[in-house]
Amino acid sequence: MPFKIPGLDTYFGGKGGSGTYQQIINIIPPHKHLLVPFAGNCGVTRNIKPCQRTYVNDLDAVVVDAWLNSEAVKQGCISVNKKDAFEFIEIVFHSFNSYDSVNYWDPPYPKDTRKSNHKYKYELSDQQHLNLLDLAKKNKQHKILISTYDNPMYQHELKGWNNIQFTSQTRKGVAVETVYFNYDMPTELHDYSYLGNDYKEREQYKLKRSRLIDKFNRMTPLERNYYMEALSNINF
Repeated sequence: MPFKIPGLDTYFGGKGGSGTYQQIINIIPPHKHLLVPFAGNCGVTRNIKPCQRTYVNDLDAVVVDAWLNSEAVKQGCISVNKKDAFEFIEIVFHSFNSYDSVNYWDPPYPKDTRKSNHKYKYELSDQQHLNLLDLAKKNKQHKILISTYDNPMYQHELKGWNNIQFTSQTRKGVAVETVYFNYDMPTELHDYSYLGNDYKEREQYKLKRSRLIDKFNRMTPLERNYYMEALSNINF
């Protein structure tokens, strides 16, 4: 279930806005481990269906303390780390199997892409952004998603990666978010709760699903088994 991180409600770039985290969750494949080196107020982590273990990391002590006091951490499904993001990523790449983990990177937006003069406590220089993207390209066996406001640097360095773009509402107006990912568009998702491109489409999917479930519930056990067998024999 979605949860809040008290004290980080207005954190810049947190991906908690309507239509933002949903779009990102809709391209995340099934996984056992979710690895988040730039935690902030990560709306993706707070809203996606829990996996076996989520590891969030941030260098900002305020962010780390807020996560440590969150309901999800107290329930034991999230581990919190306070490391430099590059150190955390190197540990992740050596500690987790690439086939059952997903890396979601939400680094500080490059300074020249921001609509406001907001500054993060811990920024990334252009060279550090380049180092980060080089690290992603060198470890292509791992499933990686990277959020940003699109820019020539990312376009050039991540040429050949898949990406989605969508608008999100910020305090300074509408911005275009881009998420790059180094795997094929998934045919299976970790969480289907937000399927659809917008609120209207998501509600249509929910209604259709509800009707199908209701229809199955009205069938006799024999009828249900008949259709379930037919579905199991379809070669998807």
